[in-house]
Amino acid sequence: VRNDGTSGRRISVIYLDNAGNYIAGSKDDCLLAPNATCSPTPPANFQGSAIVDGSEDLSVVVESIYDSGGRYLAAAYPGETAPATTVYVPFFLKKWPTLNSNWRQTSELLIQNTGSQSAVVTVTIYDSWDSDSGSASQSYTIPAGGRQSVPATHFSQNWDYGGFRAAARVSTTSGQPLAVVVNTLTGLADGNGVIT
Repeated sequence: VRNDGTSGRRISVIYLDNAGNYIAGSKDDCLLAPNATCSPTPPANFQGSAIVDGSEDLSVVVESIYDSGGRYLAAAYPGETAPATTVYVPFFLKKWPTLNSNWRQTSELLIQNTGSQSAVVTVTIYDSWDSDSGSASQSYTIPAGGRQSVPATHFSQNWDYGGFRAAARVSTTSGQPLAVVVNTLTGLADGNGVIT
């Protein structure tokens, strides 16, 4: 977290589990001078969402770490500042080949309901590789403040190369704003790199 403002400010970070519940004792606070940074540390084995509050003029970058058993994989992405009721994802992959024919890429959507009420969220994928005009949808109920992981493997479609290259739409009719991040693992069966 970076204070982009011209005066010092207190930054608070609270952590929510996947169901949107506050994780007791997990709040981080830091007092930042202008242009200063701090690196809040989430609880051990954390999976969920975080809310960063500093009033205004903050930059937030998130580091996502995967433990594949024999090694760690990491990626970083900017914090979401403008949740919406419909989010478009231009690139969503399932077992898609890379230039190395033995390697495959598979994506995962991380969807957070940033609203104050539960939301039914529909993920619709659209075949984007060739003339096939296939599509498929799945729905999930995400509690207020909660998070849902949607790996591409949740979809049974295998349009091309034993998987798919698709575009996706994440939407809700409940009026609750959504924040969406896409992680894509690249490599052999367990993935040996991660792109966000």
